[in-house]
Amino acid sequence: MTRWMREHPIFAFYLLALLFSWSVGIPLAFVGQGWTDISIPYWLHYLTPFGPALAGLILTAIVSGRDGLRDLWSRITRWRVPEDYANFALFSVPMLFFVVVFTRRFITGTCTSLRELAQVNYLPYLGWLVLPLWLLTFGYGEEIGWRGFALPLLQKRMDALKASLLIGAGWAFWHLPMFFYHKSYMNMDWFSVTGDVLGLLSASVVFTW
Repeated sequence: MTRWMREHPIFAFYLLALLFSWSVGIPLAFVGQGWTDISIPYWLHYLTPFGPALAGLILTAIVSGRDGLRDLWSRITRWRVPEDYANFALFSVPMLFFVVVFTRRFITGTCTSLRELAQVNYLPYLGWLVLPLWLLTFGYGEEIGWRGFALPLLQKRMDALKASLLIGAGWAFWHLPMFFYHKSYMNMDWFSVTGDVLGLLSASVVFTW
């Protein structure tokens, strides 16, 4: 099995990412659809993002050993980056938020409150603690796998755009169980689902950049 993983690291990574994440997501989908009477707390949803990270760490250890793990850790903790990228990372999200606020105000006449950003599904109101939650789960939890492990390997075999779109497609499919238990996903129509997939593909390109 270890030899097969070394020979097919990307495929092995993706299978493990699905296995770890869907082992939580599929039971929640059964609960969300009423297919089981077993009581499973929905806050377990926040364990699903760690599937890609676990898969990435395992495959890094198998493929590259301790040197690979040290390299991965150095990239996770690297703070000295070009100023343009640092500014984009720090200020793009607040700028997007204010664009949404003004757009929503113009179209619907309603205003988005900053308080809404700290109200997450299945958990009590977190305030500013929502920031480390997002950073730990959908930041490190997902990106150690998608962009930390898989992307560099793919970029050795293809150009950045193809690698980004391939990861984006797998990333979109990884979300599948959420459409059966997560209210935000369950309320989507086909137009919204299409927009969600295009958004993930676009985000994958931006993250690679």
